[in-house]
Amino acid sequence: MSYTKQFSLVDDIRRQLQTTANERDQVTTEHRRPGGGRFWPSSASITQVESSRNCVYETVEGACMRASYYRMTGQSVTEFPDARMYDIWDLGSAAEDIYVDRFRGLNDYRLIFPNMGNDKLKFTSPDTGLSGEADIVVQHKETNVNIGVEMKSYYGFWGAMDVAGYETAREAFGGGAAYIRNDDPRKTAAGKPKTQNLLQSCLYLEEFWNSNALPIRLWKLIYVARDKGPTVEFDITLVDYQGKRCAQVDGIVYPDINLEGIHARYQKLADYIDKQTLPPGDYVVEYDNNYILTGQLPMNMNTWHKVKHMDWRDAVNKKANATKSSKNKSNVLNMAQTATKRDWQCDYCPYLSRCQQDECISTVI
Repeated sequence: MSYTKQFSLVDDIRRQLQTTANERDQVTTEHRRPGGGRFWPSSASITQVESSRNCVYETVEGACMRASYYRMTGQSVTEFPDARMYDIWDLGSAAEDIYVDRFRGLNDYRLIFPNMGNDKLKFTSPDTGLSGEADIVVQHKETNVNIGVEMKSYYGFWGAMDVAGYETAREAFGGGAAYIRNDDPRKTAAGKPKTQNLLQSCLYLEEFWNSNALPIRLWKLIYVARDKGPTVEFDITLVDYQGKRCAQVDGIVYPDINLEGIHARYQKLADYIDKQTLPPGDYVVEYDNNYILTGQLPMNMNTWHKVKHMDWRDAVNKKANATKSSKNKSNVLNMAQTATKRDWQCDYCPYLSRCQQDECISTVI
C-alpha cells in the first residue's frame, strides 16, 4: 500500500479553517451598530497632517474607516484568510499563552487576567461606545500597581527594525540581513510601537484610568518574534499635552497620537453609518497603472493618494533608469503598467473585492 499523499493533513486543516471562516462571517451582523452600537479598539485610527511635494494633506494611521463601515453595517466579507494567516494568528496566540504561563510564575507580580477560568478583562463603555477585552493584566505585589499587557508578534528583519531599531535588528539577524542605504532615515530611527497597537493601548488606558475596581495607568506592548528577532517591550501611558490626552511611550510624548483625534474618527464613522453613506477608502485599493505613462490622475482623488501615486511613479522610473539596457527598462515599465499594486493594508482587508467594486462605482459617478 502506498501512503504517499493519501492522508493530506495540511489540506484538511485548510478546508476546516475555510469552513470556520465562513461560519464566522455568518455572525458578523452581531457586531453591527444598531443605532448606538459598539466600536472596537482594534478599529481605531487617527489623521495626521503632513507635507511633501509642495502639498499639505491629511494621512491616516490605523484602521480603514470604510472597512469598519462594512463591518459595522453587517456587510458580508468577500475575502477570507488563507492558511498562512491562520498560522500567523495561531502562533501569536501561542506566544501570548506562553507569556501568560510565565507571568503566573513571577514572584513579584500576580496575574489578574486572564483569571483561573481563562476569562479576559471585558468592557463596554456607554460614554465612548467602545466594547472590547484586554488580554492580560498583572499586579505588582509590593505596590499594587496594575499593569495592562498587550502581546503582539512579528516576523523578519524589517519587522524587527520597525519595533527594535536597525542596530538591534542587525545584531539579531546578522550583518547581511538586509541592505540599508546610509541616507535611509530608518537606519538611525529608534524602534517604536506600531501605530495601530499604540492607538488600541491608549483606548484601554482611557477605559481603566479612573476605574474604581481596577485602575490601570500603565500599559505594556510586548512584541515577540516568530523567528530569531528580539523581544521588545514598551511602556505606554497617557499625559496631558497642549490640551490633549496624548500617548507617552517610554517617557517620550507622541503629540499626534491623542484620544481626541481617535474619538473624532470614531464620530466621523458614526456619522457615515447614521447617514447610510459609504466613507471614502483611507488607503489606495488599486493604483492607476496608466499614471506611469500619462502622469494624469482623476481630479477627485485626494491629495494623499495623489502623492502616493507620485512616489510610486518616481520609484518605478528610478528602477527603470538604473537598468543598463533599453529592453530591461521597457520590462520594468511594462510590469508596472500591468501588475496590480495596492496599499498593503488592502491586501489584508476582508472586504477587498467589495471595496474595489464600490470604488469603481464612485469613480464612474
